[in-house]
Amino acid sequence: MMNDYKIWVDMDGVLTNWHKAACECFNVPYPTHSVLGRDWIVAQTGLNVSQLLSAMDAKKGFWEDMLPTPVMPRLVAYLDVNFPDWGILTSATHGSESWGGKAAWVRRYLRTTGLKRLVVCCGNKARFAARNSVLIDDTPKITDKWIENGGMAFRWVEYTSDWQEAHDEQFTELVQFLEPLKNTSK
Repeated sequence: MMNDYKIWVDMDGVLTNWHKAACECFNVPYPTHSVLGRDWIVAQTGLNVSQLLSAMDAKKGFWEDMLPTPVMPRLVAYLDVNFPDWGILTSATHGSESWGGKAAWVRRYLRTTGLKRLVVCCGNKARFAARNSVLIDDTPKITDKWIENGGMAFRWVEYTSDWQEAHDEQFTELVQFLEPLKNTSK
């Protein structure tokens, strides 16, 4: 039976440990048992988002060398079995490094999975929203815009990698969110 729902997953903060890589890039101590958001690293560095992304692009290997999040293997395995047409929808910076780096990351960590699509876009992920589409993303304004454009969204929370209980609980919540969408057909 073909599934009627298209699941899109964000890379930075959902599949990759973006904040840990950012901390290493800017010599900022990586916190423990914390909830992280884009504003957190801005506050730690004193740089605005544009400056942060430019510096990340300038660091060779930044995008390719990010580690997976602790939940990434379970999330990918779940999607492979239950939503085999899933894809990654990720934003690229205006520099050229993130495009190739993200593709290299996917080749390194997801080449043996059922991943069907990698879409790297500049901004406006919501243009991919549709009635039977779900976005898993850690940026509230992106998930809000996705919903406004007719899709469904699960707001991912980026926990520090040491907080296993929080990762387990969030994965359970995601599965509960997605379970009613399984095994639906057109």
